[in-house]
Amino acid sequence: EGHSRHDVVIRAPSSGYVVSKQVFAGTHVKMGADLFTLADLDALWVMADVYEFDAPWVSVGQEATIELDYLPGRVEKAKVDFVYPVLDQKVRTVKVRLSLKNPGVVLKPGMFATVRIHTQPSGEVLLVPSEAVLLSGERAVAFVSLGNGRFEPRELELGVRGDQDYGVLKGLREGEQVVVSGQFLLDSESRLKEAVLKMLGGNLPHAAAVPGGAPDAGAMGDMPGM
Repeated sequence: EGHSRHDVVIRAPSSGYVVSKQVFAGTHVKMGADLFTLADLDALWVMADVYEFDAPWVSVGQEATIELDYLPGRVEKAKVDFVYPVLDQKVRTVKVRLSLKNPGVVLKPGMFATVRIHTQPSGEVLLVPSEAVLLSGERAVAFVSLGNGRFEPRELELGVRGDQDYGVLKGLREGEQVVVSGQFLLDSESRLKEAVLKMLGGNLPHAAAVPGGAPDAGAMGDMPGM
């Protein structure tokens, strides 16, 4: 009593690992400043980037497997904990958070990982191969065979995109034949209109639109460059 103290002991409210240190011996600090950041590393959040067209398949509670570059061949199980409500406009991805236990602190914050989220199938849906859908930015079009070398452009309402196919909500019926191309790319509405004019007089290979799967690969062909 009556004497100043050179040292003051301040105890953290919980234990953990120091992941950030903002102060050193002799440093002047102001009231409210952060001195240390402590984290409990017995459990981690894994932040996965999901592409925009895959985002509709992901929801909270889904099972996932995680493989880290640090431990190749070792697969950890996790669950989707949160799907962020905003889209990163630069890379067109949605952040998905997964909870992962980390006994022994084997995994380190900042590591890269490959995440596989196990989604649920959406049931019966009409599919066409992605090569058959022409996108101009304003609309989606497929060319339907009318027989005898004649084709009809058909505007589509698309559903969710898979690895190789688009789900079709409107515009096609089961069994209709659609043109399939491996070289056809449109980046404007004007080029789509030009393609429509050329296709009305063209003669190209075609494949069937079928429910629940892609058309027979043997029926696919390449469209001449335009």
